[in-house]
Amino acid sequence: MAGGNFLHRVISYFVNEVVVNGLANSPAFQRFAVRTSKNMEEISKKGNNSKMISFY
Repeated sequence: MAGGNFLHRVISYFVNEVVVNGLANSPAFQRFAVRTSKNMEEISKKGNNSKMISFY
């Protein structure tokens, strides 16, 4: 059992490294991340503005 757990952790580590490095070096993913971040920031600002307006 312990050997299987160790093997699972090793495989998970290497798969995680490949996925993270692949996404970090992907221009398409970087564009997606920037677009998503900007959209979330705009939504957050709109939410804050509507809260302020509703109190007046």
